[in-house]
This record gives sequence, structure tokens and C-alpha cells, in this order.
Amino acid sequence: MDPTPSDAAATSTIANHVDNAQGWATGVVDYSMNLLAQYGFRVLGSIIVMVIAYFLAGWARRAVLAALARAHLDPTISKFASNMARYAVLVLALMSCAPILGINITAFAAVLGACGLAVGLASQGALSNGAAGLMLLFTRPFKAGDTIVVDGVSGVVEEIELFATTLNTPDNRRIFMPNNSIFGKVIENSTLNERRSTTFFTVVAPTSDVEKVRATLLRACLSCASALKEPRPEVLLADLADGGLKWSIKVWAETPLLNRARDEAIAAVRDALAQSGIGPPVQVTTVRLLDQAGDRSTLPAREEHRGSPAAEFRGGKDASTSPGPIVRT
Repeated sequence: MDPTPSDAAATSTIANHVDNAQGWATGVVDYSMNLLAQYGFRVLGSIIVMVIAYFLAGWARRAVLAALARAHLDPTISKFASNMARYAVLVLALMSCAPILGINITAFAAVLGACGLAVGLASQGALSNGAAGLMLLFTRPFKAGDTIVVDGVSGVVEEIELFATTLNTPDNRRIFMPNNSIFGKVIENSTLNERRSTTFFTVVAPTSDVEKVRATLLRACLSCASALKEPRPEVLLADLADGGLKWSIKVWAETPLLNRARDEAIAAVRDALAQSGIGPPVQVTTVRLLDQAGDRSTLPAREEHRGSPAAEFRGGKDASTSPGPIVRT
């Protein structure tokens, strides 16, 4: 059966599509081969340069860190300088790859400057963090390993970087604080000084001999192994508290041993008071007697202060015969 004119037209259309597809594929392959021939070795060379630069940057960082450590420079400055050396090597490698890829460095620098201006305007916060980081490195209010408190956040300084400072909290949390939120705030450095003091209080019976109590407390503090003998502990009668005499006790210790010295001093004071027969404060209880009838909020109150076995009543009848309830406050 002879083909009809419509079948011949369809066959011709399909052949044209196939020829067009083959021509497009041939063009893509030729263009890709031209690109590969023109830029393939350049891209490969740039990748090799960046890989080598990556390892050289790590080596430069370690070398600078070791050199500054041998010079006994502050660890914070050493880490910062070593990181800057690493970034410098990577930036130089990127600039070296630009000519290999056929990028005009002059034009690239102009574009980079314009982009830098735009990025700088859009990231003023990051730039302020960088400036604050430089000021922290120069002024050095703290260093790596110090325990600080800034804006209610407490922790041990792990590392001071250009834009942020890393802290480790006592419960082993990691905190990253922007340097801009540190610089200009009140910074409490708890470990900068070699010695620190700690103060606690105790209350004894109101009839205790003042000088005997003072000598007992001082002797107890001097017996602590972690507490310093110089400066001497300070024992002062701080106040006449309810039910007894309130004493203030201050002991000094090396900063790393401060908590241990406080613990030992509190235990020694408790044992010394018990062994010396110095009594505890008198328990004071206040009893208010309110009438049943009428508005309680406007009725006069009667109070009882129990500071000894013989209770003292003021302004009313005895609680045992009072018709109203007893409310303790």
C-alpha cells in the first residue's frame, strides 16, 4: 500500500525534529568542550590552590600560636593572632585564584569595595561587635580562663574572638555573647585577683559573753586549712538580731580555694560553738489575740512574745481565757 501525502508529511516533520535535536545536542557538546578547554584547567588549578591554601592556613595558625606561646604572650592575644594569620592565608589564596580564572583584580576590587560598603551599612551590628572585640583584646579586662559576670550572665571565658566571646557556665552550658553586649557593660572578674574573701553570719544566744564568742569564732576560722592566716579572719558583732547576737565572719583564701575555705569555716564555726557551750539564739514567737465580734481589721491586736519559758503578755488578757482565736505571724 502506497503512503498517503499525510504520512509523508508526518515523517518529514519527525525527521526535522530529530535533526534539530541532534544539532542542539551537538552545539551543547561543542560549547561544553570549548568551555572545558578554556576554563577546565583553570578551575582545576584554582581548586588545587585552595586545597593547598587550606592546609597552609591551618599550618600558619598552629605556627603562630606556638611561637606566641613560646614568647609567653597572653593566650587570648595568641588565639586571636593565629586566627588572623589563618584568614590572611585564605584571602591571599582567593586573590591568587582570580587571575587564574581570568578575573580582572582591579575590577574585582572595585566591585568588592562596593559590596563591602553595602554589607557594612547592612551589618552595622556585626561591625560594632568587631570593634568591641578589638577593644576587649587591647584593654584586656579578662582573659581566657577567668570567671566573669556580665549583664547577669556568669561563666568561665573559653575564648575571645573578634565578634563574640565564648563562656562555659558552672552547669556546663556554652554561651556565645556578642562582644558589643560585653564592652561598655559592668564586667565582674571573679578570678583576676589572687586572693578573695567570703563573709557569712551566725547568731548566738543573747546572754553569751561577747569576747568569748569572738575568740571562739576566730580560733575556729584559723583552724581551717584552706583559709589564709594573713590577712587574718575578721569577726565582728554585726547586729542585735531577734533572739540573739548576730556575728559577721570574714575569711580570706586563694581564689581557686575560696568555696572550700567557706565550707570549712562554716563547719568549724558550728563545731566550735557547740564545744564551747555557747547556746543558740532564743526562738521568738509572736501571738496576736483578736476578738471574735466586730471587724477584725479595725480591732486592736494583743501580742505575746515568747523569748523564754516565762512568756510576757502585753496589752490584753491571757491567751488561755481569751474567747478569740490565736493567729501566729
